[in-house]
Amino acid sequence: VLQGSDLIRPETALKVRKAIEDVGYVYNRGAANLRKAHSNVIGMVINDLTNPFFAEMAVGMERVFQSAG
Repeated sequence: VLQGSDLIRPETALKVRKAIEDVGYVYNRGAANLRKAHSNVIGMVINDLTNPFFAEMAVGMERVFQSAG
């Protein structure tokens, strides 16, 4: 229901959403990513972004990652 599955009947989804609202449940994306065993997050450690080489490398990496989805 939380991820918009078409496999759930609309009546059931409505009941679940109401229950979620009633108890004040908040979906935790971080916890969901841990369950999937991957988060699609890439980290970069760059010691000096003021250095044009590293700054350009970071921009280039970001472009490649964005195009890859």
